[in-house]
Amino acid sequence: MGAAVCGVIDHIRQSSVFLPIYFPVFAVITLIATRTPYSRRYKFELVAPGVVRSRLGFEVRVSNSRLEYIEGNHVISWLPATPNASVGRFNFSEQGILGWDQPFGTEPMDARKKQEVARAVMSALLFLQLPYKKAR
Repeated sequence: MGAAVCGVIDHIRQSSVFLPIYFPVFAVITLIATRTPYSRRYKFELVAPGVVRSRLGFEVRVSNSRLEYIEGNHVISWLPATPNASVGRFNFSEQGILGWDQPFGTEPMDARKKQEVARAVMSALLFLQLPYKKAR
């Protein structure tokens, strides 16, 4: 519709100004309007079987009995969903992240950090090609 209006204006004015300007402006506006929000892409290196490290300074360890996110000397760990659960089955969700394990359990963790941890762990599980199902 905009191209047609610009074409009519150029025809009436007997010029070729509006239509050539319209197309690049329309392309830029379309790119801005349809772009997806920035998502952090984690890059990992395999340190040992079930252990990946990111250049961003965290490590994720996965075993049959435990899932851990390690950042410096701070750790968040998940144990199996129930004692009788299948080996390696964890209830993992952003809401399930209560905070750091002891001795740092009293340090506050905001929702943004919990979301970052959840995304990092899910990316690590994908890197390790381990299936996961987000808990609700």
